[in-house]
Amino acid sequence: MSVKRNVKRNRKRRSRVLWQPFTGAIGMIVLAYLCYFFLSDKNQALMDEIRLQQQELDRLDKQCVREEARWNAMKSSERMELSMRAHGIEMNLPAARQVVRMDSDGVPREGQVSVAYLRALVAENVAKAELDR
Repeated sequence: MSVKRNVKRNRKRRSRVLWQPFTGAIGMIVLAYLCYFFLSDKNQALMDEIRLQQQELDRLDKQCVREEARWNAMKSSERMELSMRAHGIEMNLPAARQVVRMDSDGVPREGQVSVAYLRALVAENVAKAELDR
């Protein structure tokens, strides 16, 4: 009888050994499915957020283009003249000799008509002042 007990015990061990890998495989499949489900849900939420931000960016780009067109229309010379007349301002655009372009240091740039004109005017006034003395 002792021989039969050993066989019976060995059978039980073998049956347990077969179930352990199967249970582990099922557990891994369930874990993989849960990870996939969680990541898929997170991915969908991120895609929705990106879509909303892209729509907001598109809306702001269109608004920027509209505002630039509006600003360019407002600063055209015809529109400026109409606005100045509406507010009672009598003003004309400056002549080329009246415009002085300065660099970042506050020094007039060389080669301008206005700079040459101003230097000639200053030299003329200095000469007149010396003659008056």
